[in-house]
Amino acid sequence: MFNCGPADKTTFEKNANRAYLREFIPAMVAYLVLIFGIGFLVDFETAGNWKYLVALLPLLPIIYGARAIARSLGRSDEMGKQIQLEGMSAGFGAAMLAALTLAFLAMAGMNSEQLGPWLVFGVGMTTWGFHTIAGARRVA
Repeated sequence: MFNCGPADKTTFEKNANRAYLREFIPAMVAYLVLIFGIGFLVDFETAGNWKYLVALLPLLPIIYGARAIARSLGRSDEMGKQIQLEGMSAGFGAAMLAALTLAFLAMAGMNSEQLGPWLVFGVGMTTWGFHTIAGARRVA
C-alpha cells in the first residue's frame, strides 16, 4: 500500500504503489463528491423512499476502494502485509473501544445515533492509517 519507508524503493515497489494510488485515489474522490453532493442536494427529512438508495450510493466507491486495498495487499511482500495487519488490528481495536464508549454513554442517556457510527468509523480508520504509517517508518 502506501510505503513511508526509505527512498530507495525497488521498481516493483514503486509500480505497486502507483497501481494502488491509481485505484484508490479515484475511489476516495468519488466518495467525497458523493458524500458532499448528497449532503447538500438531498433533504432526507422530506425525501421519499428513494432516499434510502441515495444514502447508500457512497458505498459504491468504498467497495472500489476496498478492492484497491485488497489488490495492494496481494502485491505486498511479507513485511508490508505484516505492517497492514498490525494497522488493521489497531484500527479494529480502536473502533471497538469507540463503539463500547458510545454504548455505555447511551446507557447513561446520551443520544449519539447521528454521530456515533461516523465516530466509530473515523476512529478505526484514523488509527489504522497512523499505525500503518508508524509501522512503515519503524522498519525503514
